[in-house]
Amino acid sequence: MTGLYSLELVSLFRDELKMCNVKKGETILLFTDHRFPFDYPSIFMAAALEFEAEPYIVVGPANRVDPVPLSIIEAMKKANMVIDMTTVPWLYSDAHNEVLRAGTRVLMCKESEDKLRRMFPNKDTISRSEKGAKLLEVGKNIRIKSDVGTDLVLDKTGRKAASQTGISAEPGEWDNWPSGLVS
Repeated sequence: MTGLYSLELVSLFRDELKMCNVKKGETILLFTDHRFPFDYPSIFMAAALEFEAEPYIVVGPANRVDPVPLSIIEAMKKANMVIDMTTVPWLYSDAHNEVLRAGTRVLMCKESEDKLRRMFPNKDTISRSEKGAKLLEVGKNIRIKSDVGTDLVLDKTGRKAASQTGISAEPGEWDNWPSGLVS
């Protein structure tokens, strides 16, 4: 990695952290494992330091991230933000839910640089995702129909709608960068 390449990525990651409302003095836990293929933990650290935040990198073995050890869960719960850069998903785990309930923001970042650049959060994507979630929320059924004969109707009674905008800015919020979807 050249210095210029590094500075460009630090700038991109700094812009993402700004959208996530990172502030001076906040503790940012950069959670990764030994198989994560990118230099993102170090780049996020450099970007977080520009906000005078307090970033720390926690690296675990890939085969021991699920379940997340209790000592790491406790550190995450005390952090203002966790950036998840692991190869083993812990998204739908009790640990992840516990961290969110503690008020920690969580941002997952696992995609390649070209996708991060191409799908960087913008006002249009954020607005469309949020509007789409509101529309989906009031619906009762989802119908998927195609010209080749698919005609599937799903009942979504009791299911909430959600948007992903690529930004985790509020306490207890989770999102994925890059993103722009409704589920």
